[in-house]
Amino acid sequence: NNNNNNESNSGGSSSAMNGSLSLTSASAAGAGAGADDGVSASSLRWIENNVNECYRCIKETLDVLLLGKYPPDEEQDLLDADDRIPLSPAETAEWQRLTMRTALKSNDREFHRHLYSWLIRNNQKARLFRIKTPYVLPFLLSSDQHVDILCEYYKHNQMHKPAALLLQQLATHGGPQYDLSRRIQFLKEARLHGTAAAAESMDEDIGVDVHQLRDSIELAGIQLSVYNRLSAMVEEEKRFERVEEMQQQRDLLNAQLLDLTRLYDIANHWNMYEQCLQLIDYSSQPQDHIKLVQRLWANIIIRQIRKAKQQRLDWMPSVRLQLVTLGKEYAGSKFMFPVQHIVEQLEHFAHRYPQDNSYGFVVSVMLEAGVPLMSLLSVYRHLVDSMSDQHESQMLSVFRSVLHLLRILYKQMPSRALSYATKRVAFELLNECVYHMDSMTSADALEQKRDFQALAKQFKHLISTTSSVVE
Repeated sequence: NNNNNNESNSGGSSSAMNGSLSLTSASAAGAGAGADDGVSASSLRWIENNVNECYRCIKETLDVLLLGKYPPDEEQDLLDADDRIPLSPAETAEWQRLTMRTALKSNDREFHRHLYSWLIRNNQKARLFRIKTPYVLPFLLSSDQHVDILCEYYKHNQMHKPAALLLQQLATHGGPQYDLSRRIQFLKEARLHGTAAAAESMDEDIGVDVHQLRDSIELAGIQLSVYNRLSAMVEEEKRFERVEEMQQQRDLLNAQLLDLTRLYDIANHWNMYEQCLQLIDYSSQPQDHIKLVQRLWANIIIRQIRKAKQQRLDWMPSVRLQLVTLGKEYAGSKFMFPVQHIVEQLEHFAHRYPQDNSYGFVVSVMLEAGVPLMSLLSVYRHLVDSMSDQHESQMLSVFRSVLHLLRILYKQMPSRALSYATKRVAFELLNECVYHMDSMTSADALEQKRDFQALAKQFKHLISTTSSVVE
């Protein structure tokens, strides 16, 4: 650094560096041949010492150039640290480039191992990722400790196929140091690299099924939902024996990716009805589990009612929020969102636990969840046809829901905007309700006769104002 001739200084140092590396390679070769050529033990020690001295010199050079760390002065006549003339940023960058380029020319495998280890220890991974020698991948593959760095090396160098394979392996078989969120991230990255690899190789089999990765990401997302719910339950639970069981299963969920059956067993065991619905929907065979799906929806409604009653709150807002949220996800599937069953359940509980704001509750919830008006008309027509064995108060509640639905239909949608089929179904439903109510009001034993008569009058008025639309 004290030489004013920078060019000759660079040249001299370059020669010294090349000389060191050549000595390293020759020494390593001599060490390998010693046993056969009769080299003495003292000669072998001399070779080994020189090899180690070469490693030390290069390490100290890198310490200075890349880390700004000078070795401790061992000789009294060396310059003090304050007397050193520092390199300019441009000079430092040039020496860094020259040193690394020269060092990487070595064909000494052991030296490369030392060099890469030094880069990792000193947080110089970005430099490691730019290295393209034949020694770097064998080094990274030689130890499980380097698997994360190997993964980053693949991604940095756009080696899509090995990156996808390794990321998938880490997600499914990685050790306990990877939590569930990290595994999901591995799957997402594996899918990206798998897609890129498939685009590069065209018809060639790359060993990565991108569609399977997409499904695995979806299932892992449901597992994360189960894990988060179970974590919340651990905080809420007071009984020690249940807390211990919850923690064990929570740790299992966080430690590995589970298959569909095992995940459903855990969700079902802890009454996670929403997650059970997700898993049935994921299975792509909800039609095979119609009764189970219906039971899950009933359980969701009952659970929300119980929670509200325990807190002495109105149950309808809680049920509305839950059904609307889930309905927006499943209302497009007749198997996953069984409208007929859900309406029957809601009508039953609206009658059993009435509230001041219960009028029109069921209809408004279903419409807000995304159920089409035509579907609701068909559902209530079926209810009216099949409720002859219901208690009169239950029937009265259903008739009120029908009246609310029909008023919405004719108020929000002008008759000219309705299809003929919708007009016909609505008109027939009107007449059926009036027929049933007239039959009931003619019976002397009817307890709520006045209520039925008043409601029938409202239906007849609606008929008089809408009959022309279906003529």
